Amino acid sequence: MASLKYHLLREVADIVFRDSSIWSRYTSRITSFVLSGKEPSLILRRMVQNEVITAYPDDGALEVTYGKHEVDYENLPVLLVNWARRLIIYSEDDWLQYSGAYDWENEDLEELCVVETEISNWPKIFQMFPNLVSLNLAASQFDDMLRGAPNKLAGLEEIGITFPPLDEIDDTDVCLADTCMALCKHQSKYPALKVVHLKEVDLGNEFKYPKPSKVIPMPSVKHLKMAAVHDYTSFNLKLLTTIQKLFPSLETLDMDVEAQLCEENLGLENINKFYKAFHSLSVGFDLNVKYREELTSYDIDISQFRNLIVTKGTVTEKDGLLTVKTCLPGKAFIREVSIKNFYGFHYL
Repeated sequence: MASLKYHLLREVADIVFRDSSIWSRYTSRITSFVLSGKEPSLILRRMVQNEVITAYPDDGALEVTYGKHEVDYENLPVLLVNWARRLIIYSEDDWLQYSGAYDWENEDLEELCVVETEISNWPKIFQMFPNLVSLNLAASQFDDMLRGAPNKLAGLEEIGITFPPLDEIDDTDVCLADTCMALCKHQSKYPALKVVHLKEVDLGNEFKYPKPSKVIPMPSVKHLKMAAVHDYTSFNLKLLTTIQKLFPSLETLDMDVEAQLCEENLGLENINKFYKAFHSLSVGFDLNVKYREELTSYDIDISQFRNLIVTKGTVTEKDGLLTVKTCLPGKAFIREVSIKNFYGFHYL
């Protein structure tokens, strides 16, 4: 029987699988292609490694998504998990108890996200995926992960931690201050850690900073990313002082803040004070803040607010969104303002 050479098989696979919907429409044919020989298997494996694979384990079944398409045919989902380099797991139950879960072992896996997954056995996770470079988890999982981690996660370079909203936190939850302290206290477990990503941080009135007097510096971290929400108060730069002490070797801080404000919470005087403080700010690392602000106004006349912020940087307007960019050496503050009245109508 005639067979195609490897480079021709590669070209055929590139053409056939370019349309990712084939994964949901022709999974039986893909499985046949994979099992037809070593070369087809290697070709498909290489393609899978370039995608984020999302797994949905359930009792007795495993479904995965490749791109936007579900894959649940025979053994193909397990193969995709075994081949993945970037994996997201969603499960409301303890999926490690399912038979077949231990067939997921993957030494090539580099990025793992388990934010919305119950993990009962962290030592087993690190045995299954021993070469993780990036780990994303919920703040409530962080202590258990530290206890279950081996003495050193030598290859771990990035940690992402997702926090619950402040109004949903109870006595069993971990706040940002506690998590940062634990992160620094156990830094010997991840000596190569360079990037920390804090997600869904609530910077509201109940927000608690780590106490500077108890901070243990973590010099390995070079880059900090923070995605935050911020309701009913103006942006506060005090957090940066604590960050300096936590991460003394920091090179970049990228913040994305989503704020919802009312005009009585704002105050034109506070805006002037903020920009004055931002101009004089010196933190020793590159600072980039994107501040997406939705302002609810009970007064149709918002000209004073608008006339003030347009003096603070380069201004663009598009589709009801006012953007003011304040760029200075080593720091930038981009303010995107969407203003609506009490009834939800947007205007500028």
